[in-house]
Amino acid sequence: MPGDGIPQSTELLACFDRGNAGDRLMTGIACRLRWHHDEQWQAEDRSRDAADEDEVLAKIKRHIDTMNLTRSRLVDELDAWLTKSLSQNLSAPLHTETLGSVVDRLSIAWVRADRLGRREDGGSRSRHAARQLQELAHAYDILVSEIRAGSRRVPDWRGLKSYGERS
Repeated sequence: MPGDGIPQSTELLACFDRGNAGDRLMTGIACRLRWHHDEQWQAEDRSRDAADEDEVLAKIKRHIDTMNLTRSRLVDELDAWLTKSLSQNLSAPLHTETLGSVVDRLSIAWVRADRLGRREDGGSRSRHAARQLQELAHAYDILVSEIRAGSRRVPDWRGLKSYGERS
């Protein structure tokens, strides 16, 4: 059946909470994205430090570009796994983004909710971030169920942004 190997959002979120993925390839890549976004959040916080010299900020920004390249490669790795491992109904309506892109956004939303939850201890931004994570997880689960039913397919795209790589 199409999509049998795709985990539900509860499995992905549990992987993000634990900080490790278990034995599934897709959750392993997703968990690496979670750690990656956590590191990138920290780098972006450092880049906003007005006390740093321009040279230091430029170095941080170059590091963020390198991290974006890594993120893009992880998303491509997820999408390649999907293309290789799953059969999709080619006549089903096309979803607007790849599954890797959705998992990427889910991991970003998890990091945001986690960070804001620790900073604000239940403040309005924290509640808003938690709601966004819950809504995105629900939308992900709907997409997974549609892929499994053969009523939706995801595109087979590859990232084209190079983040400083020579093409």
